[in-house]
Amino acid sequence: MPAHLSAIAAAQRNLAANLKRLRATRRFSQEKLAEVAEMSTAYISGLERAEARSENPSLATLAVLAVALGCTVGELVDGPSPPAATSSKQPRPTTVELATAAPLAKRRGR
Repeated sequence: MPAHLSAIAAAQRNLAANLKRLRATRRFSQEKLAEVAEMSTAYISGLERAEARSENPSLATLAVLAVALGCTVGELVDGPSPPAATSSKQPRPTTVELATAAPLAKRRGR
């Protein structure tokens, strides 16, 4: 299998697994997610099974699903995270932390 087809298949599997996991975490049925995202239940089901007819959702479709699930598009399509390395790195700031830090930095003249 050519490398690009292998990468596409891996992305489809990631989307399928992440969509199912995120939907279950939010306690959404396929029907509820379909209703909130204004998509058909069959389409949601196909995405979760990585079916050929649902294999290439548009970026707009991924964005709608992300909003419906309260996550980012990246969370839908990213592969499994590598094991956490033990390091002294600081955790990444959240969006809220960044949003509140920017006005403070401006007031301090930074």
